[in-house]
Amino acid sequence: MRKITLVLLLMGLSAVSQAQRSFDIQISSTQPALLMASAGEEPTLIGSDLVLGDSPAGLGGIEPYTYQWLPVDNLDNSTIANPVFSGGSSTEYTLLITDSRGCLATDTIQILITGAGKASTENVLKAYPNPGSGKIRIVAPENLKLSKTMLQVFDAAGKIVYSAHWENVKNEILVDVSKLSNGQYTLMLSDGIVSVSNKIIIQ
Repeated sequence: MRKITLVLLLMGLSAVSQAQRSFDIQISSTQPALLMASAGEEPTLIGSDLVLGDSPAGLGGIEPYTYQWLPVDNLDNSTIANPVFSGGSSTEYTLLITDSRGCLATDTIQILITGAGKASTENVLKAYPNPGSGKIRIVAPENLKLSKTMLQVFDAAGKIVYSAHWENVKNEILVDVSKLSNGQYTLMLSDGIVSVSNKIIIQ
């Protein structure tokens, strides 16, 4: 609640006779709660489908929300709050929620499938050292088309703090994170078809 005092000067016929009055006006100002995304627990999946996202998957901000799960592979609908996963390999999904004001929030969930063999690492994005500082080495999965891959780093509020094209024919690249503040970030790679993500910590 903000308080504003208005002071009025009432001028009479004579410049000497002046009266001063003050009025208090109460103005209420409210801000919506911080937008938050919740992709759910990080379970181990064994032989059954899994519904992604908490209930609710989004909190705060101003509704309605727009949902986007990345990657879109093995989901029945990647634009709803709680899609069904029916894949056969371990995957990490990132939930991006945008509210009616354009504010963005993200969260991730790791789906682990035991006994998946080589397929379990096909979509895994590696970053090390993690936690790290200065430069971080990023190893992209083999199924990404590196010539078309975009690298993005999101802060805890879902804001893009780093963005670049993958300028390397190899599946490894060094990224300078020395200008980022300490904290947890989401690293995402996407070639327009396949998207992978991972949490990184800057310290």
